[in-house]
Amino acid sequence: MDKSNTIIEGPAGRAILDTMADYGMEGFALWNNLFKQFTANKPLRTIKDFQGLKFRIMPSPILTKMIQSLGGSAIVIDYAEVFTALQTGAIDGQEAGVGSGIYNMKFYEVQKYLMVTNHISSQLMVFGNKKWYEGLNSDTKDFLQKAIAAGTKAFSDVRNAKEEEAYSAIRKYGTEIIELTPAEIQGLSDAVRQPCIDLFLDTNGEKGKAIVEKFDTEIAKLK
Repeated sequence: MDKSNTIIEGPAGRAILDTMADYGMEGFALWNNLFKQFTANKPLRTIKDFQGLKFRIMPSPILTKMIQSLGGSAIVIDYAEVFTALQTGAIDGQEAGVGSGIYNMKFYEVQKYLMVTNHISSQLMVFGNKKWYEGLNSDTKDFLQKAIAAGTKAFSDVRNAKEEEAYSAIRKYGTEIIELTPAEIQGLSDAVRQPCIDLFLDTNGEKGKAIVEKFDTEIAKLK
């Protein structure tokens, strides 16, 4: 099992799901939508390689902080316009999932390099109305949980197959896929981790601190 799955399916992932109670919802499961990667027209191996480059991101303070911590500029552009922005040089790179983004949107056709950084583990959340869920009898709840578990596996199988297909097609097209070394990934992580955590804590207070501590505890168990 991927180490990220171990974290997400354990107490740390549960802590994320439990936050839905604040909105009157019951969090059931997190479905692994796999990792985000960077693309650009130059190799990106160290923080120096990001200096001065413009990267498209989704609207997100955390993503903005991440790019800024790497030394780049974060640019918010509508997703449908990213291909043209990359093609014309309005932006230098972007970050997205491989099968669900880089491949489907054909970003690899206008980017020379794809860096396997695995910098964000993307998750989809399955949730429902808490009051509705609590009103179900035990048999129905059991059936629902089994259905969600089956859906989790089915989604994972489809996503993994799509990812393999995407990497194969991108490689065949001629875009160079760069596998960063553990040391290179650690260097990028060291640059962005604390600034992003600090922003998360500033935004989410004590509840956010509890979640970060839960993740730190579970991650430490894997080392």
